[in-house]
Amino acid sequence: TQLLCIFGVVGAGFHLAQNINIEVRRVAQIVFTCIMVVWATVFNQLFLNRMARARQEWGMQDFESAYLSIDRADYNFELEGRVMQTCKRFLSYFMCFLFC
Repeated sequence: TQLLCIFGVVGAGFHLAQNINIEVRRVAQIVFTCIMVVWATVFNQLFLNRMARARQEWGMQDFESAYLSIDRADYNFELEGRVMQTCKRFLSYFMCFLFC
């Protein structure tokens, strides 16, 4: 993601340079877009590789996502949408925002 800072500065430079010729600006935008597409593709692949490596190191390669959908015994659908439930959810989001 450090390379993204460079792209951000270059993109901001293109945005601030409004006085360049319209043809040059269009070509620069197309080139910048192509570079960003290639960067995003490479970043996504590197991220997938990193996640696969972490999954292997943690011994989670045989873990199935079906385990994530286990029904919770303490979940009550009737409480969904109530004021207290909404307050608890907001408080949990606020605490996550505050400490992260």
